[in-house]
Amino acid sequence: MTTALLAVFLAWLTLSAWVVADRVVYDRVVAGVRRGSRHHRLRWRAVARLAADSSSDPELAEALTQYVLETDECRVVATALDPGVGWRGVQAVRILARAGRPEALQALERMVSSGDEDVRAAAVTVLGDVDGEQATALLIDALRTGACPPLWASALLERRPIPKTLLLPLLGDEAPEVRAVATRLLSRVDASEAEVDEILLRLCGDSEADVRAAACGALSERGGAGAARRIAPMLRDPVWFVRVRAARALGRLHDVESADKIAALLASQSWWVRQAAKDTLVELGPAVKDKLVPWLDHHDEFARNGCAEVLQNLGVVADLVAEADDRSNPARAAAAVALLRKILTAGGERVVDAATETSGLLDQTPFGAPAAKVRAA
Repeated sequence: MTTALLAVFLAWLTLSAWVVADRVVYDRVVAGVRRGSRHHRLRWRAVARLAADSSSDPELAEALTQYVLETDECRVVATALDPGVGWRGVQAVRILARAGRPEALQALERMVSSGDEDVRAAAVTVLGDVDGEQATALLIDALRTGACPPLWASALLERRPIPKTLLLPLLGDEAPEVRAVATRLLSRVDASEAEVDEILLRLCGDSEADVRAAACGALSERGGAGAARRIAPMLRDPVWFVRVRAARALGRLHDVESADKIAALLASQSWWVRQAAKDTLVELGPAVKDKLVPWLDHHDEFARNGCAEVLQNLGVVADLVAEADDRSNPARAAAAVALLRKILTAGGERVVDAATETSGLLDQTPFGAPAAKVRAA
């Protein structure tokens, strides 16, 4: 037993020493590459792995990329264009892409249609780092053919401008998820393209909920004429996440006119819908106060409680405290006390706790007493 443990320890010690020594040698060689030295020649695998790794230090990756192409360009290009070399081909393509070489796109076009899922995924990832309309078109094709999950392609495409000519054909795709992604990406099209806004207005009535939600979000991002007017009816959509997207879109557009329709969502059975309504009403600001006050008497507890939370978060409670403490206007002070009492009753413990933490309520209240009396209001 002791002999076996000693053997294991010696093997571990030898391996550790080799790793440390190898790292020291490697660091010296890399330092030479950084300085432009060509006295040492790195092995293809080591250089390809690091030069191709998107997580590598950018300066190091750039130096290694230049080193590889200066010392072994023909091999890099041949490896990238050879469909039978497997993962080494992916590394070679990434190196060429990092250097902006046209051969990269030629190889990536082939890889995107590969039967190997890992190769397709790698190709799409590399394309995400390549600028230009040709790379964008290949990403669109990957989305259309299912070379990668739609949300993955969408995340990469959202980082770049997209010509509408590449997206419009996808709006008729059989796959709802592809149509939804294409609809969402229309928000990336140049704002001067008025036709896109018209298309999005129509897509708000699509038969697929995902497409309706995507159209709603894209319209709010573009902020075109008539967007709020078209989105407001979607607050009554039969699908909950479309109502969520509609509420948040109207908040982004700062459409105060729709506040009463958004407030109606406070009575929803869906927590997500209620939360979206509360967030949006707060985003719209104090101008919605008068439209919210009637909801303090709503028969639905969720609606009353949500309305009170919004009024608290808008700073209305703090304003009422100040009004209630204004002895120069007794009528106004009395009205403030009454409304404050109604808000605290509707909001329950959470709103009372928030109110007592607000400046002015810790030391005084509209009743001239400590915060404990606010709870008794």
